[in-house]
Amino acid sequence: MARVTVVLLAAFGFFGLASVSLAQPAKLTVTATSDQASDKSFAAALERAIKAAGGASAVSFRKEADVAQLIESLLRSDSSVALTDGASVRLATAGEKPFKVASQGLTVIAVLHSGAPVTPILSSEFSAKHSVVNFDDALRRNLPIRVGVPEPGTVEGAVAERVLAGVGASAGTVKGAGGSWTAAPYATLVSDLKAKKLDLIVVARPPVDTAIADLMKTGNYRILSPSDPTILAAGPRIGTERVLMPSLYPSQNVIHTAANVVVLAAGPRLAEKDGYALAKALITSAKDIQSSYKDFGPALAVTRTQKLHPGAERYYRETGLLK
Repeated sequence: MARVTVVLLAAFGFFGLASVSLAQPAKLTVTATSDQASDKSFAAALERAIKAAGGASAVSFRKEADVAQLIESLLRSDSSVALTDGASVRLATAGEKPFKVASQGLTVIAVLHSGAPVTPILSSEFSAKHSVVNFDDALRRNLPIRVGVPEPGTVEGAVAERVLAGVGASAGTVKGAGGSWTAAPYATLVSDLKAKKLDLIVVARPPVDTAIADLMKTGNYRILSPSDPTILAAGPRIGTERVLMPSLYPSQNVIHTAANVVVLAAGPRLAEKDGYALAKALITSAKDIQSSYKDFGPALAVTRTQKLHPGAERYYRETGLLK
């Protein structure tokens, strides 16, 4: 999945006591798998948030090779935090592809952005022929549906497969009903849907993605909403959160779906007091963080599907954000 992942490598001790004061200045490095402007703006916003909380940390930016290396560096560091996606945290913890070994002790400080929502796109022709009501209906009626999913061994592929599993759909069940199951790169899935080689593709991309927008302009496709039970069932399996996506196209209503959210994660060595202080800095400077992630705020910050860092959890409970 074309998800930018960022790691903040810190010579921690950058927070003092839970009052969020700094005993001494610290140097933080933000490393990312791309050098998009949003990554750099988050680094700057984080620096301002820490200073606003009483610190004097200098935050710099560096591009990293891939998400696996970011997780490895997160675990090797004496103290570090990582900006990545929720599914990567869950897959890394379990040691599932694309990660080679289990990475124990990963926790989440905060959810920062709704990230990449699961977007099921169905051919209107197939929908009309079989009177399909929603995502669950398309897959639970044993219809001869031709399904396309991202490649196995990728984060996007794992997210799509877990959501499909929530309605009991797999390669075996789909083929058993007379359909087909194709795993391919995103561009190929979109192309095959256009060419009527597929009836449904399930991707972890936002509806505003250019390729999806081009599909929807034709009026020949529907974006489906999974049911709430399906969304909630997927969360613990892959670390997704329930989100609402606005209505963007005439043929689409508001989408309720699971999203592979952007999270601020911590390694096993991050002290409780530092996790508390970092959560407090983010929440108290939420408006500044919104310069990078416009949907960030207290309501989004608390994950419902990941293990919270003990310090962040304590802060959320003390402030009533977590009951």
